[in-house]
Amino acid sequence: MRVAILFLILLPLGGCIFNRVTNPPRTATEQLLISSAADRAIDQLHFMLPAGTRVFVDVHNFTAANGDDAKYATAVIEDRLLLQGVAIMPDAKSADVILALRSSALATNSHKILIGVPAMGLPVPLAGTIETPEIALFSWDSQKGVAQLAATSYGARDGTLRSSTGSVTGLAKHDKKVILFVFGSTRNNFESPIDNKLAQ
Repeated sequence: MRVAILFLILLPLGGCIFNRVTNPPRTATEQLLISSAADRAIDQLHFMLPAGTRVFVDVHNFTAANGDDAKYATAVIEDRLLLQGVAIMPDAKSADVILALRSSALATNSHKILIGVPAMGLPVPLAGTIETPEIALFSWDSQKGVAQLAATSYGARDGTLRSSTGSVTGLAKHDKKVILFVFGSTRNNFESPIDNKLAQ
């Protein structure tokens, strides 16, 4: 009887020891949260620049704070400008207008509720550290991507204001729930329902 009880206790652990490795360090979900939030914020930006305007996109303040995420957002903004008929110039000297980008947020927030045993690293002789899985009677892992962007354009020669978009915000969400170790659901607003179903 005692052996049977012990087996039931250890059953959820069977075959579940794993090493969690992501390459690059952030998961695809975290990357999609930020890029989707950036897409939605950029959709709200109105640059009000006539077709044919030669524009230099100034990303100095933008990329300094946001790194690789800013590079993606910048590429999307340049794509929008090109679709409007604007010419992207390689430097300010050859431009009519300078478009200065800035961001107050381009990141993820997360919070988690767990009733159970959290994942933990266990040292194993000659094998290093092995991460044990989370054992959840109930868990709810909620992540949100937030992008708050703005852009100001001004004359390359006279420095006078041409347009200011004001601050706009884009959001993306990802929620994962697990009940009794194995039953759960994953929902987000950056993939189609079919993609979500196939990924589970």
